[in-house]
Amino acid sequence: MPIQNQPFMRLHSLAPSRPYLRIRIINPENGRFFDSLGQIDTGADVCTFPSQIATVLGHDLEAGQASHSGTANGLARTYSHTTTIEVLTLAGDILLTIQNIQAHYMRDLHTCLIGVDQFLGRYHLQINYPKQIFSITTS
Repeated sequence: MPIQNQPFMRLHSLAPSRPYLRIRIINPENGRFFDSLGQIDTGADVCTFPSQIATVLGHDLEAGQASHSGTANGLARTYSHTTTIEVLTLAGDILLTIQNIQAHYMRDLHTCLIGVDQFLGRYHLQINYPKQIFSITTS
């Protein structure tokens, strides 16, 4: 599973380079999935995704467990749903599967955030900002 010296990515030409993983977000109840990039965010406690993805996956957004999360813009309401996350290679092969976590879905969020609880906290993360690369290993 090791991810070694993965280069940072830009979402568009004006965006800064950041550490992103190619991910597949899956509703384990019906198998529906959505492929995206997930930004590694050590300041995020949980994995949080845009609310539109919940709809694509077949979740009833507001039927999930409601809570509030602190963001740079203040408190935001989130809804948690059981979610499986696969980390993919650029070719689409599965590197890692995190099954049945309680991911949060938030309105007005425009990027997928890979947080510490139930994901990053399981691994050793090394980020080299000057070289704009990162690695994730199990040791």
